[in-house]
Order: sequence, then C-alpha cells, then structure tokens
Amino acid sequence: HWNRALDALPPEHPLEERLSGSFDFPGIEHYVPLFFKETGTILDYLPAIGTLVLLEPERIEASVEAALEARMSSFPEEVPFSPEDLYVRPEVLHRGMERAGQVLVHLPEAGGEADFSMPTTPVSGFAGHTGEMVRQFRAWLSEGYRVFIACDTRAESETIAELLPEEVRAAVDISVASLSEGFVAPDTPSGPLAFLVERELLSRRRRPERVRKFRGGQTVSDWDEFTPGCFVVHETHGIGRFLGIRRISTSDGTWDCLEMEYEGGDKLLVPLHEIGRVKKYLSPGGAQPALDRIGGAVWQGRLGRARKKAGEIAGRLAMLYAERKAGTRPVLPPPGRQMQALAESFPYEETADQRKAIESVLADFDGPNPMDRLLCGDVGFGKTEVAVRAAFRVAEAGRQVAVLVPTTILAEQHFNTFRDRTAEFSVTVGLLSRFQTPPEQKAVLRGLAEGRVGIVVGTHRLLQKDVRFNDLGLLIVDEEHRFGVRQKEYLREVRSSVDTLSMTATPIPRTLHMSLSGFRNISLISTPPRDRYPIQTRIIRWDEAVIRRAVDRELERDGQVFFVHNRIQTLDRVKERLERILDLDVVTGHGRMPPTMLEDVMYSFIEGDYRVLLCTSIIESGLDLPRVNTIFIDNAHAFGIADLYQLRGRVGRSRRQAYCYLMTPEGKAGLKPEERGRLEAVQRYTRLGSGWHVAMRDLEIRGGGELLGAGQHGHVDAVGYGMFEELLAREVMALRGGESEESWTVRVEIPGEAYIPEEYAPDTSERVNLYRWVWRASCEETVEEWLSYIQDRFGEVPEPVRGVADRSLIHMLAGQAGLEEVVASGGTVRLVFRAGSAPRKDRALERAGPGWTASAEPTGRLVLYRRFRDDFHHGEKETLLRVLRIFKSYRDTKPGKDGSVG
Repeated sequence: HWNRALDALPPEHPLEERLSGSFDFPGIEHYVPLFFKETGTILDYLPAIGTLVLLEPERIEASVEAALEARMSSFPEEVPFSPEDLYVRPEVLHRGMERAGQVLVHLPEAGGEADFSMPTTPVSGFAGHTGEMVRQFRAWLSEGYRVFIACDTRAESETIAELLPEEVRAAVDISVASLSEGFVAPDTPSGPLAFLVERELLSRRRRPERVRKFRGGQTVSDWDEFTPGCFVVHETHGIGRFLGIRRISTSDGTWDCLEMEYEGGDKLLVPLHEIGRVKKYLSPGGAQPALDRIGGAVWQGRLGRARKKAGEIAGRLAMLYAERKAGTRPVLPPPGRQMQALAESFPYEETADQRKAIESVLADFDGPNPMDRLLCGDVGFGKTEVAVRAAFRVAEAGRQVAVLVPTTILAEQHFNTFRDRTAEFSVTVGLLSRFQTPPEQKAVLRGLAEGRVGIVVGTHRLLQKDVRFNDLGLLIVDEEHRFGVRQKEYLREVRSSVDTLSMTATPIPRTLHMSLSGFRNISLISTPPRDRYPIQTRIIRWDEAVIRRAVDRELERDGQVFFVHNRIQTLDRVKERLERILDLDVVTGHGRMPPTMLEDVMYSFIEGDYRVLLCTSIIESGLDLPRVNTIFIDNAHAFGIADLYQLRGRVGRSRRQAYCYLMTPEGKAGLKPEERGRLEAVQRYTRLGSGWHVAMRDLEIRGGGELLGAGQHGHVDAVGYGMFEELLAREVMALRGGESEESWTVRVEIPGEAYIPEEYAPDTSERVNLYRWVWRASCEETVEEWLSYIQDRFGEVPEPVRGVADRSLIHMLAGQAGLEEVVASGGTVRLVFRAGSAPRKDRALERAGPGWTASAEPTGRLVLYRRFRDDFHHGEKETLLRVLRIFKSYRDTKPGKDGSVG
C-alpha cells in the first residue's frame, strides 16, 4: 500500500519526500486515499443485526453537506485526490443506513409515533464531599429509586463501597462496568432509576482510560536523533559525519555498524555495543564543525582541555551542592492515614512516570536535607497532582506550603485544584493575588502568620515583605523561568532552609544543565494521556484566507479559538481586523485590565458567549479549556521557545485534533537564524511529551549559560554539548566516589545474526534510535519492552532482531557483572573480568557451575572458559545468561572493600 501511494504521486511532488522518509507522522490519517483504492466509513462496520439510532437525521445530513462543502473550498491543491475520497458524502450516509439492521429515528421531542421515551437528566458530581453524596443516595432510595454505580475497576468498586454506610451499601447496586457518564431517569416503566459513574461522583474531572507507556521510555529522543549527514562525536576519534548503517558479515555471523566519515574521506565502522560512545554533535548557535582526522592528536588535545574545564565546573558545582546538603530541616513525622486517603481519592489513573515522580518527591521528605527537585512534564501530564501530594504531606505534618505561580489566572486554577483535592481533609487553602480584595488578602495574611492557613497559592504577591509564615516547610514554584532576577534571588535564599519543588514543561537551559549534571534532582513525566493527538503546527505569514478557513473549521465542530497578540497598544486594531475577516464578535483580554473586568471576560469566554478570544500571553499558563483547539500566535518570532511551547499547550487538551499557527508579520524580509530556529523547533516537536526535547533544543540554540562564572562556550563548541555533558557527568561521578558505566567498554562477540532488516524497518534514523534504545538498556525489563514495541510497531519479530535483543542483554548483564569481554568463537565462550572486579577463582568456578574452567592473569583479571556446540544454539545462550545473572547478583550483594566480589 505504501509503495502504491508513492507511485501515485508525480515526480518531485511535495508529499513524496515526506512519505518516503517516514512511516509515521502527524496527520498521516488524512492521506488514507493514497494508500487504498477504496476507503470505508464507520457505517461499513455496522452489523446486519442490531439497532442504529439517528439523532435528528435532518441535522446529520445538513452537517455532512456543510462540512463537505467547506472542505472542497479549502482543500490543498497539491493533494492528488478529492475531498470526496476522504469525507463522507450524503449518498454514502444513506447507503450505510440501508445496510444496517433496525433504524430508529430520534427527534428533539417525542411524538405519538415514538415506541419508547425515557427523559433523563445529568448527574452532578459532589466535588469530594462524601457526606453530600450519601445524603443524595438516601434521598433517592427513600423516593423509590433503584441506584446503580458503574466502576472502571474492581478496586474502585471496593473503594466506593467502603465510603457508603452499611444500609446504603446494601441498597445500591455497585458493578464493574464501562459507562461514559451518569444520568437520572425519574420516569420509566420499571420505576425511577439513577445510573451513576464512580469517576464522576467525587470529582468533576474524568479519569482517562489506561495508557500505554510512552514508546521507548525516556531513552529514545528525537532532539539528538542520528540522521544521515549529521555531525557526530566519537570519544576516541572526534567529530565525524554520520553516513548511515553498514551491515558486515563474518564467519561468526552478521550484524550492523554505524558508518562515520572523517577528514580525508576516511571511514570508521562503530560496532553497536559502542553506540554509547557516539554522541550527536550539538553546539550553541548551531556552529558547523570541521571533521577530525582518525588517530590525530588535535582531537585528543581538545578533549583534554574540555575534560579539564568539566572538572573545574564539577568542583564548583560540588561546593554549591555541599552547601545545600549542609542545610538541615526538621524531619517530617511518618505520613498518616489521611495521606493514603488522599492518594486513593485521585480521580485519574496514575501513569508509571507520575507514580515514580510522586514516590521520589515523598522520599525526599524522609531525609534531613532540604529537597531541591525539578519536575518536568508536558501540560496536562499530571505535574499538579505530584505537587498536591507533596503539599499535603507537609501540611499534614503541621508545616505550611507556598505555591508560587506566574499569573493570576493560573493562581485561581491551582487554588481551585488544591482546595477541591483537600476538601475532605482538615487543611485550609488560601489564595493571594490581585483578583482579591484588600480585606480578603488581609484575612489570608493573618491566617499565614498565625498558622491557620496550611497551603497558600499566589503570584508575586507571595514574595512581598508583608507576607509572614508561621512555619514554612515547602515552596512549590510553577514555571520558575517566568520570574524576574529579584524573585529568583529570593527563591535561592529560601531553598537553603525549606524543601523546594519546581515544575515546568520546558526547563530553561541553566536549570536543565544543572539537572543533567547531577547537582539537582529531576523527575520526568513523559507518559501522555490516552487519545491525545499531537498538535498540528504551521509557520505562516499573516494570511486572511488561512485565518478564515482555520476559524471556520473550528466553529464547525462547535469549538473556540485563541488569538494571541502580545502588544496591548495594538490589540484594538487587531480586533477590528479580525472581526472584519471573520464576521463575528471577538472579545479581548490582557493583564492591564481591572481584575473584575478580566475575570468577566474570561468567564464569558469559558461559558461560550464568545467564540474567539484575542489576548496577550496572559493565557500562557494554567487555562484548561477543552473546547479551544485552535490557536494563532501573532509575531511568534518575538517569543521564547518555552513561551511558544506553553502557549501551544493551551490547545489539544481534549480528544480532538488541535491546530497551532505560528504567524510572522506581513512584509517582513526574513527572520534571524535564532528566531527561525525557535519556530522550527516548536514546529518540529509536536509529539506528545516533547517539552523535554524543546528544552534541549533551546539549550542547543542558546547554550547552557554561564554556570558559576565558568565560560564553557568554547569548550562546548570544541567537543559538542553531548560529549561535554558526558565529561561533566564523569567528573561528578568521580567526585562522588563512583564509576561511570560508560568509562569502560564491554566487548560482546557471539555467533549469529543481529541486525534490523531494512525491509522490516526502512527508516535509517528510526533503526538507529531502536539500536540506541536497546543497547542503552539498564535492566532486562527494558529489553523485553523493546521487543514488545518492535512487534507492535512492525509485526512478527524476525530472528536477526531477536539476535539484537540477545546481544544487548548479554552486553548489559556483562557490564553489571564486572566483565569487559564476552566472546564466543572457535567453540569456546570466554568471560574476562575487569581488574578489581574479579571474584576469587574458586568462588567463581563454584558459582558458574560444571563445564567452566578458569585462569587468573597477573594483572588481576580473571578469565572463565567453556566449550560449546558449533551452532551456539538457544540452550548455550541461556546458559551464558544464567551465569551472567549469577555474577551480577553476587556483585550487587557481596561487594568487597576494594570493589571486588567474594
């Protein structure tokens, strides 16, 4: 089908490069007619038996005709098929209904011809108030209602049952069933009914369905992906150009290598077990490096100077780290039962990343040193719940929590979230922002000073001198990069004595650099909600036709639009122009409005009184409006990369496809390279969970910043950011008395085929990423997950791909067992231990089992041997893996004083 689609395109067609270069890109579903001669609709899947219910059939047909007409007027000319090939036509609708079984027509009002009518009303949630829920249940039961509660899981059914008094629980039917939302039917032939959904009862929010782990975890990332022609850095040989993957065959088997080109056209083949020693060359400002000569001394000189600078930086960072660690604070008492109750009341299903972040934050409270953790995750990925758990842990212990946010709107939203989540518990939540009246602010200030307010949410107002805490224990900072120099100085002072949790979707380069260097704890949440689509992002000039088409498309599906123009002085002029283009009322909002007026504007937009909101970047943080799924950002080149990413995150928070237009001015001659780089980075990173990669691209564009006055820009240029970061990480590890896993290489050579065939995964970059993922694995579960992903993505796993998994597993276990060589050739398996990591000879043989012999070298290395069958079949691999697991486990549990085992 894919080849047929490519053949259907004329030569040098704009789509040809995109289709031939990838098997998966956002919006690929819109090109279905290219792949299949005949396309179906949902109506083709209707069974011959069953009932099809049409809700207002005339409106359905009118909507189909209107949508098709709108598509035909705006369909791209370069697409080689008609919109009728992609969208349902009215006659297709009729044919589908003819093929279906019984068809019932639902009209707005039931008439005399209706066979059955059951008027229903929606069910309101109880916002965490269990007592109110029980009271309503008792009222329904006293009125003769039959009450049904649908729970997603058995655990939820047990939880809801525990919340109900015994007499209510006995009268209510609680079942594990899937129901989208509840309803009440007071008049049915069998009597009044109340159908309820557990997820709606105690929260307004909806729990999403179970999500799969983000493909590739955090190992495969596209900010540093290898593409043919890009610059890469090998630790031994320096900067080269990546050419692709080269397959080599020997008498022992076939496997892939990375092929790199160096000065003079010299080629280097890098075996995959050394893939960790190859980094993509990233440089602040996008500098183009010169190729090194293989075996030349120039690279080693640059590497040595960079290593020396990394050592200096690591030393200074270590001093700062030691000063922070020297600070102490009272250890919190063990968490009580209320902490567990709060966790159980969470109305969403925790993702694996989110659960790990919560565990890490709560573990930070167990020690005597103040926490300083960065929590990085995309908008809507669950950072706020991590903050809620942390705040409640501190408040339950009797200390106070300050939640600092950059905007009044975000403060209002966080206040509502923290208040709703803690409504069942004895924690008082306050709000400090300019939206409040002076008397309201004074009441909160008194509560903070007297210790009655346990959690306070606020803007910069929290940093003013009249704010006094009775016992501040935790500071939560949302989007720290949005605060000024003075505020950050204040935060630095506070960090030395209280726990600090910073949250962001795109950390600024300096913060990111500190975290990657190991001197600041970091937690990543990269698992997206289910049924969330990547946001389609385009860079355009101001174009009235594009604006009109995009807004019409959004209005067709009853949506709303953000239009961001960040100059208050010209907002009115832009409003007049938009109203002329769109022929509808546009409402405006900005930060200099009186608080009551801005509040009225926002709430009227939320209620749907207006379809288009023209505003400044005041919406950048906090707004959660699922109906808004199109955003225009005017003069996008003037925004920072993190700001653009945050603004784009205001849409795409529902199950609908969202669109973002990055607009540059009319008549502007051209953008500066840095401006263009920011826009292209945001356009490129549309995949869910890309905030981390956007931050890395920002670091590449702007550099890591002057860390403690250390000017490392030239050293980063000399070796690339990835290699400099590796050097810095090793220096940090050395200062902490540890050993970097990549400071030595494990040589793995076993018979058999180990490669990913081109016909199985044609894209070179994707194959490199898959190799990097599996060869960087740190546990056996990662290798199993890799195989599962491979099968799910490409189909049945061929033997050469299983060979890749086997080799990477052997490589990982060998490194963790203290080996430097695993070689199987000439009928013999040879295991060579690194000096200082070797067990005693007798212990090694005892644990390896029968069939092994050993010899000790004067250098302190121990070598184990075993004969194997000529074909090194499956059983021999299993024997090898068993022995490696034994030595890994023994080394983990029985370390000697010198690091050796036994």
